[in-house]
Amino acid sequence: DDDLVKQAVQELRRAERPVIICGRGTIVSGAWGEVTALAEHLDITVATTLGGKGSIDDRHPLALGVTGSYRRPSTDSVITQSDLVFYVGCHQGGATTNMRQMPKPGVRAIHVDINPAQPGANYPNVLPLVGDARTVLRQMLEVARSGKRGAHSVWVAKAQKALRDWRESEHE
Repeated sequence: DDDLVKQAVQELRRAERPVIICGRGTIVSGAWGEVTALAEHLDITVATTLGGKGSIDDRHPLALGVTGSYRRPSTDSVITQSDLVFYVGCHQGGATTNMRQMPKPGVRAIHVDINPAQPGANYPNVLPLVGDARTVLRQMLEVARSGKRGAHSVWVAKAQKALRDWRESEHE
């Protein structure tokens, strides 16, 4: 739905602390290029589930690493502080949400999934985008590129600092 795609892009632009979480559906769809392009254009950090690892290059400045049960604590901290979570091709089950501890209750979510039963299945307050991850992300990129770039540099810097601090603590 074109209106929902436009709404999703607007919400991602307006959010103060957005984060993208990519699951296995992103990999199956082959949408890693679209994830990276959208994250760069809208200036949004990206976490992955274990099955979504590879949705963005781990060395990319916007990459946070794996979330949930197999997580980096710094990644979960960013998600906990976010005001909008954009799920792409992933379930919002216990492993992804650290047994539903994140995001906090009431946080707005956008959820892209090919299975129409997934968006909103575990969390309310969801904007559902039903379709193949790569196709929907391409539609979102088209809308995003027709407008201004994202302006989340302060939030991104905070997320990057949390990741840097965690890495340094692991090497002490």
